[in-house]
Amino acid sequence: MRGLGPRQRGVAAVPVLCSLAIALSLGPIARGAPVSVEHHGLAAGALRLAPGGSPALESADAPRILAPASGLVRTLPPGGGIIAVPIAVRRATTCSADVIATGGVTVTPSHRTGCAGDDDLVVGANSRHAPARVVLVISARRGAWRSVRRVLVRVAAAPSTRAVTSFRGTLSANWSGYLAPGATTVTDAAADFTVPAVDCTTAPRGAGVSFWVGTGGSGGGQPLLQTGITETCDRAAPQLRAWWEEVPSHPDQAHFFARFPVRVRDQLHAEVFRGPGGRWETLLVDQRTGRRAVMVTGEGWGVAASSAAPVLLQHRGAPAGFAGATSAEWITEDYADAGAASLVPLLDFGSVAFSHVRADPAIQLAAGDAVAIEQSGRLRARPSALSGDRFFVRALRRSSVT
Repeated sequence: MRGLGPRQRGVAAVPVLCSLAIALSLGPIARGAPVSVEHHGLAAGALRLAPGGSPALESADAPRILAPASGLVRTLPPGGGIIAVPIAVRRATTCSADVIATGGVTVTPSHRTGCAGDDDLVVGANSRHAPARVVLVISARRGAWRSVRRVLVRVAAAPSTRAVTSFRGTLSANWSGYLAPGATTVTDAAADFTVPAVDCTTAPRGAGVSFWVGTGGSGGGQPLLQTGITETCDRAAPQLRAWWEEVPSHPDQAHFFARFPVRVRDQLHAEVFRGPGGRWETLLVDQRTGRRAVMVTGEGWGVAASSAAPVLLQHRGAPAGFAGATSAEWITEDYADAGAASLVPLLDFGSVAFSHVRADPAIQLAAGDAVAIEQSGRLRARPSALSGDRFFVRALRRSSVT
């Protein structure tokens, strides 16, 4: 992973306003195609799991799915956006939200930490500028009781625009996402992201892509400390490796974590922060396995099997030269091969959703903080507009004009 070498577009940063966010509430339905909403189960929305696994209909006290209570019709902007759908569940011990999408949208459910209160489901971009359908399958359980609701969301077509001329941020040869400058040292930068599925059967030889969170490297000679994953292809199968890196360092290369398996569609939490005693740390957590990959400057790096387990060192004596920086980054990168002077072919990753994006001290992200990858006069990857603390980065195919 390398530092950013951006070419500024000369566009003033614009404060984040409600008009930039695409987060949607359950307000009035927009005009457009009719919406159908399907409800499965009884009026109480309940199924009881009978012996043998077959469901038996009952009407006793069961988990309740309160929202979404109606369908949605939405149009995303040409550059894509995010639809955040509040989901309210009561009297449930576990819950899940699955999605079925057709057309040009990509869908990434957010990590659900519980069933009480509202939660969000992140729906991705209408990248083909054609009508699409998304079915949300919401399931809530309590003991032998299960409530299920299916909600159809229609995503209308968006007009096409020329991406390079319409993009209002920074152009870079290798970074896409958001880069936030701060007035003081950023002591914590964090986000969650979901590992995207890739088609390795059509990927160019040596193609790859990295997803990471970091602080620094935004120009002016600032050092960069980052952690994330790299996705490549080995024949027809995706290969995923977790790493941390300090730039500049000697040697200037990523350090990979062993015994930290990552799968496509895993949700990862990535964080870089200043820990006790002023030591800088990187943290990568796989929400599926609970494993943690940790680096502490001046001490070393390793992996813990769970949040409660100790970190087993894989290398002692990590560099201790990083002293902090005044920017935070949430980035998809077309990285340079360690043995070559050029960037690897950018792997078509479809889209990757970043959520729970934050920094300390708090930084107000703006449209001008967006970064897009431009190569040979074409955009290869661009971020969506901000939706609260969420955005996603979409890969643009060679035939795409947006």
